[in-house]
Amino acid sequence: MWRFKKSIIVGDPLQVEPVVTIPKEISKAFAEKYQIPTIYRKSEISVQNLADNLNKYGGYRNNLWVGCPLIVHRRCINPMFEISNQIVYNGRMINETKQPEADKKFVLEHSQWINIKGKEIGDKNHFVKEQGEKVCEIINKSIEVYGGLPKIYIISPFKSVIKEIKPMLAKNLNLILPRQKQKIDDWIEESVGTVHTFQGKEAYEVLFVLGCDNTAISAANWAGKNVNLLNVAITRAKYRIAMIGDEDIWNGVNFFSDAIMILGDFRDTNQIH
Repeated sequence: MWRFKKSIIVGDPLQVEPVVTIPKEISKAFAEKYQIPTIYRKSEISVQNLADNLNKYGGYRNNLWVGCPLIVHRRCINPMFEISNQIVYNGRMINETKQPEADKKFVLEHSQWINIKGKEIGDKNHFVKEQGEKVCEIINKSIEVYGGLPKIYIISPFKSVIKEIKPMLAKNLNLILPRQKQKIDDWIEESVGTVHTFQGKEAYEVLFVLGCDNTAISAANWAGKNVNLLNVAITRAKYRIAMIGDEDIWNGVNFFSDAIMILGDFRDTNQIH
């Protein structure tokens, strides 16, 4: 950006924040030396925030000023749109996403919350085996629906969950699809990861695996520290999402409780699309 005099910045400050590897002590020293205003001293500040603050035309989203906000949404249908619109955009978005073709098949009949309890591995490893087994069950069924490896993402807030679920999926899929190891490995690499690694991508269906048990409340609360992570996770799914976790834990987490409620209402009204 130092190479030009003017620029137009297009983005969304309510997606996942930039990952900053510079130690905070160094950032603080530079900020003090160059008298950076307090508002810009947060290490996760993005160029989008800087551009928005210079724009006199805009509006507030979650108490954050957004310059020239785009309000027409074309990424996903309900309930993903409804969750994102309610918890992030103050209900100001307009959904223009096209519904899937009538003959389009999905492994998930409708978006849903799947309540699965279990003990995590522990020692900061938040993987719950029972939740991983549910993922394998859904993927097994999806192979029949899609006629092969599906257009499904499996994402989680936690690296430890992804680290454990990848070999479990690989073992499961190699039994179902023998002599396709390389194809399976490639699919897992492309389709399984943390929320941060899937920003900007989308799939027809998403399995959002939350992990955690009652010894990891602080980790769950970290995931709900702000709205960005859940917003990105939910909107990776174009047509269907299944959130998999222990409802007793996640119903007490900021923003996730709203998502659980909306998913419940969606199910109860029998909306398929």
